[in-house]
Amino acid sequence: MSRNEPVMSQRARFEAWAKRPPREWNVRISGTKEAWPGSYWSYPVQCAWEAWQAACPDGWQAVPFEPIEDQIEAGCEATGECERLGECHRDCDCSSVPKVYRAMLSAAPKPGDV
Repeated sequence: MSRNEPVMSQRARFEAWAKRPPREWNVRISGTKEAWPGSYWSYPVQCAWEAWQAACPDGWQAVPFEPIEDQIEAGCEATGECERLGECHRDCDCSSVPKVYRAMLSAAPKPGDV
């Protein structure tokens, strides 16, 4: 995902994943007059959605262990390192962004901790 794309909600990301092959699941949601309003019509899809939420609850985002190129570039731009260095040097010793990213991930609470 590029920095210019809107952030998708958890449900939107789940549904995009569920609709892709090999799954191609029906992600129809029950209406307000159904027995379980807001739940997925298909029980297996609902179970998968609940597992998805447990793995990455609202307010959390799954991120890679190592920063990807777009993340490093965004970090360099945010800190002004690109201007100072003349260009973004990715994971070289002259950029602090990858090191800061790894330090923040190691200090971050895990979903089960909160």
